[in-house]
Amino acid sequence: LEYLPNDKILFIERIGTVIVYDLSTGEMTTVNKLDVETKGENGLLGMALDPNFETNKWIYIYYSPLEGESIQQLSRFEFTDKINLETEKVLLTIPNVRDCCHSGGSIEFGPDGLLYLSAGDDTNPFGSSGYSPSDEVEGRKVWDAQKSAANTNDLRGKIIRIKPEADGTYSIPEGNLFPVGTEKTRPEIYTMGLRNPFRISIDQKTGFLYWGDVGPDAGKDNPKRGPKGLDELNQARHAGNWGWPYTRGDNKPYFKYDFEKGESLYPFDPNNLKNTSPNNTGLEQLPPAQKSFIWYSYDKSEEFPWVGTGGKNPMAGPVFYSDMYTVNEKGFPDYFNGKLFFYDWIRDWIYVITFDENHNFKKAEPFMPNSRFNNPTDMVFGKNGELYILEYGEKWVAKNLDARLNKIEYIRGNRAPIARIESDKIVGAVPLTVSFSAEGSEDLEKDPISYEWMFDSQQVQSTEENASFTFNKPGVYKVKLTVNDNKGESTSSLHEIIAGNAPPTVKINVESDKLNYSKNSKIKYTVVVDDKEDGSSEAGDINAKDVKVTLTYLPEGKDFIIEKKGHQPTLDSKGKTLMEGSDCKACHAINEKISGPSLMDISKKYSPKDTDYLIAKVISGGSGVWGEAPMAAHPT
Repeated sequence: LEYLPNDKILFIERIGTVIVYDLSTGEMTTVNKLDVETKGENGLLGMALDPNFETNKWIYIYYSPLEGESIQQLSRFEFTDKINLETEKVLLTIPNVRDCCHSGGSIEFGPDGLLYLSAGDDTNPFGSSGYSPSDEVEGRKVWDAQKSAANTNDLRGKIIRIKPEADGTYSIPEGNLFPVGTEKTRPEIYTMGLRNPFRISIDQKTGFLYWGDVGPDAGKDNPKRGPKGLDELNQARHAGNWGWPYTRGDNKPYFKYDFEKGESLYPFDPNNLKNTSPNNTGLEQLPPAQKSFIWYSYDKSEEFPWVGTGGKNPMAGPVFYSDMYTVNEKGFPDYFNGKLFFYDWIRDWIYVITFDENHNFKKAEPFMPNSRFNNPTDMVFGKNGELYILEYGEKWVAKNLDARLNKIEYIRGNRAPIARIESDKIVGAVPLTVSFSAEGSEDLEKDPISYEWMFDSQQVQSTEENASFTFNKPGVYKVKLTVNDNKGESTSSLHEIIAGNAPPTVKINVESDKLNYSKNSKIKYTVVVDDKEDGSSEAGDINAKDVKVTLTYLPEGKDFIIEKKGHQPTLDSKGKTLMEGSDCKACHAINEKISGPSLMDISKKYSPKDTDYLIAKVISGGSGVWGEAPMAAHPT
């Protein structure tokens, strides 16, 4: 996600599309469709504008080329109204195992014009039970993160830092982890020992680097393997090693593990890390591991309880400074100066992090806690200091109807009132008299408010808080309520009324005094439907084929559910309610496979005798039954 100087928003999608949204017209246009490989977590991954974009029109793209070698590629293009593909200059390439995992791909520029690029460890995590993937068995290189994240001679599992040059090449700045010419190292490396640094950010005043690193899947600590899955928000004030796959969080060590024999040998020493893997092409002695800035797992965090519980996927957003933007009454205020926006993709929250005078963690404050975000995936401030947030939507790897681009402005002084409409009915035969109420409306400053109702015209038809209106002609009406405060602010709300057809009335007459049911017994019942327009079932006006009867057993009691054909009932349950409030829907749908199997396929595979097994599986997580894609642990 980027803000273009001509008041447009530019964003990319993993499948290769490049999209421009015009803020002045509200028009969204797909300007490019790049040919990219989308297996695993590959595709069109990262994008950033050059700091001098207004004059040179350069844009940097990190993507997975469809043809040729299995690589990720960082390229520079010219961008006018679209990416001019013929202007490509390839800066660097990084090897990639196409079918698997952890591609990273975030690009940001620092205040000194240096380019930062995150790359995942490109390691299959499904053979290590959610702990350290350091399998040294011959032929298992893909399962060994020591080949990449812990390899000083490999750019995977790193954040690199380079200085792009005008001719499309790059140079190495001072202060990277390994000086140019150091044997068995890559001088581009700034931070190493990373698993999947998915979204990074640079403080434009201090130059500090922040990133969210997506953690492994183990649901609990194992005294012979190491810590449970910990996700991290990290801060780098200088180059360093963050320990993966040897440590996690505040340097909790994993164990050296013999994958062939299934034996734990000894815990790694964060201050004396050695990469002795046969898959390592770099130095054996590694820099000491750095502790994380913030870390948390699936369950409640003792150190950072405010992060909550559940699935986890941390992201580093921007650090705000009001003097970097045009003075604007809707831009964010000075209160946010120097604060980091930190968000979690799957928990749908955003926090604002305040630092102490030494840039250490001081406190976290929830940002818009009463608003629901649908998997926020990137954010950027516009030129006027307003915040734009790109939301991925609820399901993983799907075309989500709830994906969206949000613009968030700050309201100074008086806030507009909130208009809310309630009615005693929304549908019925004409003449249809409906009672409306605006009692739920409010003004957050408690200022007096007035009301304007428009029922079937564009003229104000009532100024009362509660009003009644009769609709005499069939139609679909958009009732409008406008609420005004005494300081000139107003807000409107719409409410739909359908006039012209009354809903039927339905009765179920049970022909028995005894309403208890036992197995193999019978219940005799009669269904009677009366409809104002269509007549009565008893008189033969309504065909039995137009009536649907469903008998459903509920654990809490016994019910009959009936609906007119075409309006199927939705049956709720405690289990469904729990799932609606969890992260299940990111990976599972009822009838379609997302990253996990459909719920219908699961129900066909198992029977009630498997209940305890399934409960344990949800709690502990795992993979292998439906393929390699893991199900995260849900220990809460």
